Amino acid sequence: MVKEYQRNVITKRGNFMKNILTNKKIFFTFLFAVLSLFITFNSVFAVTAYPYKSIISQPDGTNFNAYFKGDEYFSYYIDENNNVIVKDDEDNTWKYVINENDKLALGSNVAVNAKNIKSSKDKNIKASVFKNDTKKKEYLKLQEKNSTLRKRETPDPIDLSKVPISKSSKTYKGLKDKNSTTRELPMVIIDVSFQDIETENTEKWYDTIYNDPNGIIAYYKEVSNDKFTVAPVKETNTTHPGTIKVKLDRNHGNRGADFVSDDFDKAIQESLTKAGSTINFKDYDINKNGKIYNNELAVVIIFAGYEAAVPDPAEPNFWASQTTYWEPYLNANDTYIMNFVGFAEKLKQTTSPDEAMNGISTLCHELGHYIGLPDLYDVDYDAGVWSDFANVEYLSLMDGGNWAFEKHEGYVKTKYIPSHLDALSKWMLGYYDESYINKSGEYTLHTASDKDKYNFYIIPTNDANKYFIIENRQFKNFDRVLGPSYKATYGLDRCDPGIVIYRVDSKIIYENYNTNTVNSSYHSPGLSVIKPFGTTHSFPSPMWSDFIYNLNDPENFEKVPYMGMLGREPGYRTDTGIKIDTNISSSDEMTIKVELPNAKVSSIKAKNPDLNNKGGKVSFSVKGKNFYGDMTLSVFDKNGNKINEDWANKVIKNEDVYNITTRNAAINFPENATKVNKNYFVKASFNNGKTYDKVASNLTVKTSYKKQENSNSDKSNISINKNSKSPNSAKTSDEENMNVWFIILSISVLGVIGIGFKLRRNA
Repeated sequence: MVKEYQRNVITKRGNFMKNILTNKKIFFTFLFAVLSLFITFNSVFAVTAYPYKSIISQPDGTNFNAYFKGDEYFSYYIDENNNVIVKDDEDNTWKYVINENDKLALGSNVAVNAKNIKSSKDKNIKASVFKNDTKKKEYLKLQEKNSTLRKRETPDPIDLSKVPISKSSKTYKGLKDKNSTTRELPMVIIDVSFQDIETENTEKWYDTIYNDPNGIIAYYKEVSNDKFTVAPVKETNTTHPGTIKVKLDRNHGNRGADFVSDDFDKAIQESLTKAGSTINFKDYDINKNGKIYNNELAVVIIFAGYEAAVPDPAEPNFWASQTTYWEPYLNANDTYIMNFVGFAEKLKQTTSPDEAMNGISTLCHELGHYIGLPDLYDVDYDAGVWSDFANVEYLSLMDGGNWAFEKHEGYVKTKYIPSHLDALSKWMLGYYDESYINKSGEYTLHTASDKDKYNFYIIPTNDANKYFIIENRQFKNFDRVLGPSYKATYGLDRCDPGIVIYRVDSKIIYENYNTNTVNSSYHSPGLSVIKPFGTTHSFPSPMWSDFIYNLNDPENFEKVPYMGMLGREPGYRTDTGIKIDTNISSSDEMTIKVELPNAKVSSIKAKNPDLNNKGGKVSFSVKGKNFYGDMTLSVFDKNGNKINEDWANKVIKNEDVYNITTRNAAINFPENATKVNKNYFVKASFNNGKTYDKVASNLTVKTSYKKQENSNSDKSNISINKNSKSPNSAKTSDEENMNVWFIILSISVLGVIGIGFKLRRNA
């Protein structure tokens, strides 16, 4: 599928959808336009909820363990036994949610030891209940929250080619010299205080975002191969360029994840209006159309208050998010602002005195949305049957990578450092070019932590919509957080770096991209991690690191990626026949051995094969599977001898690397100057003509004779007849002076499927 029509998708939709779609560019552009007519006025994309086990406190001082699930669209709490719980605002006590008269209701207080629950145990509900939107609304009503459920959308992806090349400047730090090829998106930070709460870290944000070695500039330079980053706008102040502090004439509002209220829009408008006295937004309208899009300026608003995407957050709070307005609305300096990123200044738990500055990971994740990436976590949070497969966890910034860390000290004090983007996201954004595996052999993978050498490979499958991506992830640079994060989450004693194999379903991505539901437990995932499987498929397994392949994999674990995943159990997985040997020590440079399955032809069909004695062109379509390399169509005579002339051997290049089930070619047959018909048949070969395909199925082939009324006609024909005998047993009769025509689909003495031809010239 890697043809120009795929590559040209980037001219319509930015770099994001590069190379993942089938030939649907026009339809996709049309679909996006149609969807835009029906979506809400704005769309919001946010971070996933805090993924680790949390300690929740009851008013009486007792503590229990719980998990916070969800995102800005819907969030909930569960205990260690997957019982749904909620905080009763009347007495601030955490209670079980029960099913009462077919509606959600408040049950008994959460037990300190969840295993000893007795009261209302049979009525406790599990997270799977939230597959029903009605139950989601009932849960929100228990918290006296707005029960309106919003639709998901994904923003128009950024076109990297339209982001300005960085220019030299002495006004502020961070820019490369004038010869740089790095695309730098200008960024302005608007630090927003309210009448009831003010920001406290305005000065720190400049260094944290722009100059910190773990900051956003350093991060995107590393993951993009120096092709993309951000830079502070010039028009603020020389002490802390790119940052503006404003105070609104209103209270915070404790909005949490409420992004659709009119009051929220007015607060954003007031923030931009006041910032407009310091920065002239019109200067960043590159194409002078009166609107600022995500490829012209990144607008980041830091709100005073606390992050809402953590368990039991302090108030007032706000859920970190990226907002896109599909119609002009926000205006400053006579220019419409179409996108912005917003997040809270601090982290704090209601029952804890500790608080800290919010992390840079949140901004990196939201900027990922800003430039067009979808969320890759399970947006339905374990509610569906695909919950074991619909996550890539810490392996991508767009999943749990924004919550990764080096050392965990409780969610408030921990310094979160973003892990790398996954290989698919880097490819779709145009940061790296792909390489393909289309023959068995050894392949070297350089770590994602080395931006200058990093590479990844793609292995197509017999389903043109599905393929594997393989990369090397070492625990270095920004990826140094992978080991500690996985160990803390799953209680692993050891976690080693190594080879990561992803399964991509481009059809799922295509169908769910606009609604930002690429990964959901309600459908097969668009991007998932292929884990080594043993007798069970559950995570974590007894191995050291379930998501990574290396020398430490136990011998009883399979080294073959399974493509099917038609259900949760191992028996539903489908063997692709692809074997990947990863029995090597982890290092920055890892060489894997790949064994691809042999090609197998199921049919060879000719199109319009009716030729006279002048010969001519016949088109062939070869069907089968595992056509990874080039194919050669060779013509044989009626005795099975290969014709070693140029016209009789057509090499079909593997140009459409994703289509490994069909090859098409045409052969020009020469004039028949003899007085008898000529019989030909065609076979497909691989490995430069060294390996001929074996029989795919049994066929019965007919011979058809057509007697000419005009004995003086000078004509011969080629045509398909499926019921003739093989070329070696076909009979003709020159004495009867008949014009005989047929093509033979047959089995040769070598057991090879082919197409036979018979050309005849009347005597």
